[in-house]
Amino acid sequence: MSGLRLFTLLLLFALYCLAQEIVVNPYEGIDWNNVSQHKANLHTHTTASDGKFHPNQIVDIYHKLGYTILSITDHDIMNKNTNRITFPWEKFSEMVTSKGEKGLYENREPESLGMLAIIGNEISDHHHIGGYFNDFPGSQEIETSLNAITEKKGLAIIFHPGRYKHQYKVDWYIDLLKKYPVIVGMEVYNQGNRYPDDCTLWDSTLSIMMPERIIWGFSGDDAHTKNHIGKNWNVFLLEKLTLQNFRKAMEKGNFYFVYCPDGENGKPARIKRLDIDKVNGVIRIEAIDCERIEWISQGKIVATGNEFKYKNRNDVKGYLRATLYGIDGKSITQIQPFGFSKN
Repeated sequence: MSGLRLFTLLLLFALYCLAQEIVVNPYEGIDWNNVSQHKANLHTHTTASDGKFHPNQIVDIYHKLGYTILSITDHDIMNKNTNRITFPWEKFSEMVTSKGEKGLYENREPESLGMLAIIGNEISDHHHIGGYFNDFPGSQEIETSLNAITEKKGLAIIFHPGRYKHQYKVDWYIDLLKKYPVIVGMEVYNQGNRYPDDCTLWDSTLSIMMPERIIWGFSGDDAHTKNHIGKNWNVFLLEKLTLQNFRKAMEKGNFYFVYCPDGENGKPARIKRLDIDKVNGVIRIEAIDCERIEWISQGKIVATGNEFKYKNRNDVKGYLRATLYGIDGKSITQIQPFGFSKN
């Protein structure tokens, strides 16, 4: 074999291997032995919009279920309180219901409950989005809303896209995500799994945009009634329960998310640790109450089992994520997508 031919083959092999390298790792730097796993719901409603429970009652319910992070996201167009938000918890008693009724709410102290209260609302006069870390009251145009959230240094999540599947196609979401980095992700599960196509949409956007544009997945109760509560949650990996750490985790994807039809009575898979062996090109997941694991790229199952060998594979393009099925035969746990370099 000539030297030139050998050099060419080696170069091609190097490029091929490069195409299999992880360039986005949502769990990079996570010390699984020292982080705490915090249960979070970032989408719920109270009587300040169209929910059935008062704000203090919603806080108490989620606290009892073991949640340590909660954002009350009442609909802006129904909320008669300052900036159309149900926040802060310490001033619930000064707030009114969507009908203008006063004196029905009791204050709550997040710190004394061991909880993190996240300012948020559901901006609802266009495709619904969740706005966080800002007090923007909403507008009638989604671009106006996203520009305002950006200016206020907030974050946004696309809510229940399946509700609009006949109105907005994949290209619309792609354009929106390209234009607005302030959108950190989209709901994959909402109010149980009432829009099953949302997971398909997530895969479609990841297939087109990863690894250049990351879209984290979220799971939200969108709770209005008792039956909606405790079926969807996100598990944030935090060394300390602080607002700064939570926001960083939300931006970096340091969390996984769950859909559990039986709520507190279910048995979803819980991730104990996730490791990457870069030398051998292997991702390993250690989980509790896990029946099986599927690895997915481009919306297709490419492997099963608790580890994935990603070196020298041509079926991993752009991204790779894993779905873990709980031992109850119903629950689904999803990790965030890893980004892979493209040749």
